[in-house]
Amino acid sequence: MVSVLMAVPGQPGCKEHLRTIEQDLAELAPVRQWAVDALNAQDSVFEQDVLLVVDELVSNALRHATGPYWLSLCSCSGRLRVTVSDNSAVPARTRAPDSGGGRGMRIVTAYADDWGQTIGESAKMVWAEFRDMSRHQCCPSTAT
Repeated sequence: MVSVLMAVPGQPGCKEHLRTIEQDLAELAPVRQWAVDALNAQDSVFEQDVLLVVDELVSNALRHATGPYWLSLCSCSGRLRVTVSDNSAVPARTRAPDSGGGRGMRIVTAYADDWGQTIGESAKMVWAEFRDMSRHQCCPSTAT
């Protein structure tokens, strides 16, 4: 595993955590712990929703694409973007609710504020963005 923390060029105060992922579903637990540590380092308020989306995006990549795989958590101006990269040009898609499986992108749609993908000739990046803090806080605000 390779893990890197870096500043985002041209965007003061923005941080990006990057991690490689091995081609094994057993990687989900270590990836989840890495994400917890990265979110804590970024003082993120999105933790539970983000972890669910990280699980879905990573497991989708591991099940449906080839590596190498990369996971990025990038925080900037109160927003957090989760990106998973793989070596498949097949688009991620939301399946019908009555299909036998494949509910991962429905979960991403339900928890993230937005999601999308960039597809190249032989690779893609699927991202999910969290920007509405009030929607993702685990507890109601007690601020007055």
